[in-house]
Amino acid sequence: MLSRLAFAVVLLVATGARAEGTLFIVGGNAQSDLLFDRFVDLAGGRSAKICIFGTNSSDPQDSRDFYAGLFRERGAETVAVEVTMQNSAWNTEPFEDDFFTFDDPEEEVRRTEARLTENPATVALVRTCNAVWFGGGNQNRGAFALLNQDGSDTPVMDAIRRIVAEGGVFGGTSAGAAVQSDPMIVNGTSIDSLSLPSGPLRVGTSNGFGLLPAGFLADQHFLVWGRLGRLLVAMADNGIAQGVGVNEDTAVVVDLDSGVWEVVGTSQALVVELEDPSDPKAAILHLLGDGDRYDTAARTVVVNGALGDITGDPFLPQAPIFKLGIFNADVVPEIITLAVDTIGETSGVGIDFLGGADPRYSVYGVQLRFAQTDDTRAYLCFRSCRADNPDRSGSLARYSVTNMRSTVETLAIAVTEADKPETRRGRFQAITDLIKAALGLPKL
Repeated sequence: MLSRLAFAVVLLVATGARAEGTLFIVGGNAQSDLLFDRFVDLAGGRSAKICIFGTNSSDPQDSRDFYAGLFRERGAETVAVEVTMQNSAWNTEPFEDDFFTFDDPEEEVRRTEARLTENPATVALVRTCNAVWFGGGNQNRGAFALLNQDGSDTPVMDAIRRIVAEGGVFGGTSAGAAVQSDPMIVNGTSIDSLSLPSGPLRVGTSNGFGLLPAGFLADQHFLVWGRLGRLLVAMADNGIAQGVGVNEDTAVVVDLDSGVWEVVGTSQALVVELEDPSDPKAAILHLLGDGDRYDTAARTVVVNGALGDITGDPFLPQAPIFKLGIFNADVVPEIITLAVDTIGETSGVGIDFLGGADPRYSVYGVQLRFAQTDDTRAYLCFRSCRADNPDRSGSLARYSVTNMRSTVETLAIAVTEADKPETRRGRFQAITDLIKAALGLPKL
């Protein structure tokens, strides 16, 4: 019995240790006091000791100094960790990559004797902290500095992982959010991702820290930069079934022990569940805001209790829901909310276009449809949640919507030879016909 108990303890440490801490995934442009207050609180308040990395930034010291000031204002102790691309363990030769390089890799990644990510003193310094913060910039910097060439941990990365395993907190914004996944998304736009053939020009991924458990993927600057398409494709390309896109000035707090994600901040996050982990064309979406929680194991949502349930009680006047430029800022959440709060409508359509080989004569694009399911629930934040929004509608309204289905259709339309002398008219007519088809209307 004793030997079995000892084995169980060893097994728990080996397989479950990483599931004891917290991740703080900020979508970028973090400005709200709510975010930094919450991070420091999770780290222990005035007993927090936060190791700050500026590694993602082209000016690491400036990044470290900026966040150190914010955290010290809240009573936390801060420790500057001076790991950069230039002094990391393996970057002793210029870095080359088929689809991504820095502005000047010969200059930026140069020979170094410092090798701080292998330095015992740096490791010991990191081990004094109970929280870690990575600022924004370029997530490749952080990954290339803290991971070995084969993707394994450097000693400093191992020390960071131990902090999280022992119940600590890892937080980051923008690039500091992206690097928490493995793989992590490093480049790509939504329209390219959904239109181009498979390959790094479509959506680029690389080794990340993998603090977010396997089977999950995170993206940032999400709603304002229209990144739903690239997240869908990145998930499918890597066989990942669940993902989250975090908007700016908003965080997803990941409890690694329970697998529950909580949204914190002034904007929203979009949780994505692919129906087929290898296919980006159909997914279930949950649009969530401050105080909403998502259980990754049960795939269920508990919304902020301050919101009112408006399911089946639409308020806005009936009108077809259609938007050009589906990947423009905040268009995706707009269509989703209109589709649950418009009389007589249960779905909405968005279209975006990419020029063809000869953009004078051809247009290629994608159509996304967002439709209610039998399980869709809609919630709205009334006066009790936003004092400046006494009404139920308008730009200040804050919705949460669960179990909305998205489908993707690739489009290709061509302007005919007869239209070529009047190309602008031909393109306009082709796009108009496509819009009418999306709305179920007859062509002229």
